[in-house]
Amino acid sequence: MSLQDKVLANTTPPQLNQIQSNQNLSAGLPHDIVGLSDYPLRISILHIAIVALITLLLLWFLYRRFFKTSQGPKKKKELHPLLKLEKDLLKLKPQRFTSSKEQEEYFYQLNLIFRSILEHAYDFPATDLTLKELYQPIKNKVDFDPDEITNLLKFFERCELIKFAKAESSYLEAEKFYHQSVDWSEMIIKKALTPPPSPSAKTIS
Repeated sequence: MSLQDKVLANTTPPQLNQIQSNQNLSAGLPHDIVGLSDYPLRISILHIAIVALITLLLLWFLYRRFFKTSQGPKKKKELHPLLKLEKDLLKLKPQRFTSSKEQEEYFYQLNLIFRSILEHAYDFPATDLTLKELYQPIKNKVDFDPDEITNLLKFFERCELIKFAKAESSYLEAEKFYHQSVDWSEMIIKKALTPPPSPSAKTIS
């Protein structure tokens, strides 16, 4: 009987189980290392790091999704009504008319937008007044020189005639009135939006 057989013969079953378990553990370890290894510990740390990263990403997503939404979108700064009207007027640059209806609609819109500019700048209901009713407020309130006031009144007369009396017009006339109204609106809006100068301090005598 060999020495190994004698050892096994004198070993109790629980001891045999422990020996077999140790042999199996040794066979499964890298580089035939016998004993405990830190390899499972490294795997556990990696798992914890991955779970922590996923948790952080989930929390960030929930924050962006619900907290930011609850605050609502940032409100854009409101554009002054006069500046809105000026933008509408600039968009009205004339094209070649293909019908009398297009021509009438163009002069109607030009008339309406410019009346709206006067209404906001000088505080009188320009869009509600008839042509005759418009004369007096323009002469009294619009701070143009007399020649420009005359041109302004002619502008309104022509727009009314083309729209309502079906008067003949042309692309050149539309272009002329467009540029006139843009120049006038720039002057009016600049004056209307410029704050008045502060009163000068009185000198102490």
